Parts: sequence; C-alpha cells; structure tokens
Amino acid sequence: MSAQLATSRGTWTEQVSQPARLLAAAPTTLALALALALALALALALEDAAALPLAGITAPQALSRAAVTDGDNALITGAAGAVGGIAVRLARRTGATVDALVARLEHLDAARELGAKDVWHIRADLPRRTCTAVLDTAGIDTCPALAPGGRYISISDPPAPTSDSKQAALAQARKWSALRS
Repeated sequence: MSAQLATSRGTWTEQVSQPARLLAAAPTTLALALALALALALALALEDAAALPLAGITAPQALSRAAVTDGDNALITGAAGAVGGIAVRLARRTGATVDALVARLEHLDAARELGAKDVWHIRADLPRRTCTAVLDTAGIDTCPALAPGGRYISISDPPAPTSDSKQAALAQARKWSALRS
C-alpha cells in the first residue's frame, strides 16, 4: 500500500514489480526463525508474516541515514510504534540521548521503558531547536525541535493538508519533499 495524503495519490496492491536492487533476501538467521515462530503463534498467514522484519530493517536504516551517534540528542516520533520503538532502543545503544513524541498519553510509559529520556504527547510542548537528529515515523511536523545544522529523516508521508485547496496541498507536498532531500 502506498498512500500520499498530501497529493491524494496512492495504491493498494497484492503484488508489485520492483528492481532487484530494492529488495533484500530473507535472512537465514535466528531473527527469521523468531519472526516465523511469532507469526505461527499469532496465527498469521505467511503473507502477513512477511511484513514482520520491515520495522527491524527500517529503524536502523533511518538512524544510519540520520547519522545518530554518541552525544546526539535524538527525537523519535511514533516511539511506541514498531519502527519508532526499535529506533529508540537502537539510538540509545549509540550513546545518544533519546527523546520521544507519542500519540497517546497511555504510550508515555512504553516509550520510557524503551529508553526514551523525555517523552511528550503534545507536539507544541517539544523544546525548540534542541534536537541534533529527528526521526519522524508518524508524519508529524517536528522541524521546530530541530537544532541548527541538525539532521531530519522521515519515513512517513507528510501530514494531510488542512486546506481543501489543491494548491495548498501541492505546496505542502513540495515543502516536505525539500525537507526529505
């Protein structure tokens, strides 16, 4: 599934054709065995279980692109979700201080248990210009929290435009595309 909210484009499909360079072979390690065991325990079809490793691949790739290291103050949105939760743990292992933004009050403790130092659920409460790296997994505008010279990585589509105007939607999509490059 691909949904681009800002442009109203997207698709649902059961099969896709991709260049081989975009694909990864299924691991033959313990991680695959654990994922398959989890899938069986949850009575998931193998087609559904195939998505299990996605978060485990996406989180380290995003942190690598953001170059999160010891001494960084990293903000991770969606920290109680699959990718965000893994990213919190991995970022902590680099020595970075990790802060988190979650969608619900009931997720605050979960993000702390994963290793986040400070956790918010209201975007407006985030400290401004303090984060040397931001990993957005939820499509939330956290740019005001980014320190000058900081790194911003988003794995999410931009938030839905607040205006019904197609011009406003296209302008917002361009803004987000520029931030991602």
